[in-house]
Amino acid sequence: MLLKFLKYLIFIVTALFVLAYLYVFREQDIRVDFIPSQFKFFGERVSEGDTDYDNVVSLLKENKSGWETSVVSYVPNQIYDSPSFKVNILENVVVVVSYKTGVGYPQFVKKFKHDLGEVCQKYN
Repeated sequence: MLLKFLKYLIFIVTALFVLAYLYVFREQDIRVDFIPSQFKFFGERVSEGDTDYDNVVSLLKENKSGWETSVVSYVPNQIYDSPSFKVNILENVVVVVSYKTGVGYPQFVKKFKHDLGEVCQKYN
């Protein structure tokens, strides 16, 4: 009887763990409506009408689906920064986005080919 109970308990705990993992690491959309009206980018303020701002906003809006929640810490590389929304451009294949929500600052990552890494080279 006790052995049967333990088997059921292990099964339930394992199932809950798998479901939680699948929920947390599911693909999802980023909230493009949270994008601020300006970013700090390599020490300069950029806003709508500036090429650097328009490029990153366009990239995020065109690729708002298919992001994964990430708990990995990424080295800051080429950052579009504001108090409530951050975009980290890693080379030409990875973009990391973090923004303020009611429950903290979730971080999302998506791997895809883009040209913002080349745009950022003018500051290096």
